[in-house]
Amino acid sequence: MAMTNKAFRDYLDFFLTQEERNPSWLSKKIGCSHTLIHNWLSGKSEPSDLHLSKLKSLYGDKYEFKTMS
Repeated sequence: MAMTNKAFRDYLDFFLTQEERNPSWLSKKIGCSHTLIHNWLSGKSEPSDLHLSKLKSLYGDKYEFKTMS
């Protein structure tokens, strides 16, 4: 499980860096709390299927958002 969390959080951090965005911006775009985004980035949790869908719809096929669960 820890590897999965690390892989997703690294990917999310890469995405935010590439897009020059921060967790607060992302939380507003997908309709969740900035605390939840920080939890994803710290590996404390992973996004639900709903949030993954919102991440995917945000940038289409530009990034492949998924978890390894």
